[in-house]
Amino acid sequence: LLNNDLRFTLGWLEELIAVAESDPRIGVVNPASNTFSNVPPPGESLTEYAARLHRESSGQFTEVGMCIGFCMLITRSALDRLGGLTEEVERIFFEDEDFCVRAQHAGFRCVVADGAYVWHAEHQTVRKMPEREAIFARNRTWCHRKWGRWVRVAWPHLEPVRPGSAGLRTWLEQLEAAARRRMHIYAYAVCPRGMSWRGLFDSVGLAPHADIRWHPVPARGASASALARILARQKKRFDIIVAPTRRWERTLCALRWLHRADVVQADDDHALIAQWQRHRFQL
Repeated sequence: LLNNDLRFTLGWLEELIAVAESDPRIGVVNPASNTFSNVPPPGESLTEYAARLHRESSGQFTEVGMCIGFCMLITRSALDRLGGLTEEVERIFFEDEDFCVRAQHAGFRCVVADGAYVWHAEHQTVRKMPEREAIFARNRTWCHRKWGRWVRVAWPHLEPVRPGSAGLRTWLEQLEAAARRRMHIYAYAVCPRGMSWRGLFDSVGLAPHADIRWHPVPARGASASALARILARQKKRFDIIVAPTRRWERTLCALRWLHRADVVQADDDHALIAQWQRHRFQL
């Protein structure tokens, strides 16, 4: 699916197809784009930037909670399973999100191909529509009533992360499972110096997920640093905080008047899912 306000770069489609064919679980693919705040640095042309991305990132992808319909490749297997986009919504907005949620419920992954680049002028069609804000609001309400809103989760991990370890893989798989349920995960962890978030996923054979946001904390005083940063978030508060220890759980429960989030234990998946179910339909 393509908008009419795009600029393509060399090899964009071949790269989307290559990523889609690299894993049968992939059902929907976006290219890298300025739509995701990925823009060429000053002094580098769009063509040069796209070529560099292709050299450095060909074959790589980042999982996302949803793909955006401005430039969206859908595999034949996903189309056969799901059919087309919904016609329940009015004209524009949120039909792509609905399709991606249905795809993930069917076991497919939504990803961005890091080595393909498409420039999107954005809002060229809808900006002249006087009713666009009203349509957006109505369709967002429809989508959230159907699938629930995104839930914000703080998830501290206070033991030093060991790249390549079974423990790291288990934790990252927990985070990815939560992210696929329309949770925005804020991970507070002691990470090796110089190790990128992609490097951590690569070390255990997993693709990174864009809805897992990394917040490194220092090894010395990790618990206090993570707690302070979680409590400092007041503008868009967390809905759920995952407590790594019983002591953390007691402290967080005592401070609930400040953070206002529900607290669950890191090893209690049932409690996390129950709280997620409760929060996602609080519109």
